[in-house]
Amino acid sequence: MFDVTNLDDDTCRINVLTDQGFSIYLNGEKIHTQSRNESIPAYRPILLGEKAKKYLKKGTNTLAVYTKVRYEEEKRAAGQFYPVG
Repeated sequence: MFDVTNLDDDTCRINVLTDQGFSIYLNGEKIHTQSRNESIPAYRPILLGEKAKKYLKKGTNTLAVYTKVRYEEEKRAAGQFYPVG
């Protein structure tokens, strides 16, 4: 959760550190999805466009991120699934 005091800013940006696909929700509304997977984690800057900014409200906001879990390939081949991380 985070607070917003000014809705008049020209841009809003979110940085996500991930190497897997993810979906971002702002106040219960999906505002961004990225499905590609990368082998190395990196920050993914996302600028909120007008469509996403309409879900931003003055006061307390809720941001939720759902991401994929990555598994070690050799464990997957053996039928055992253990998250990496």
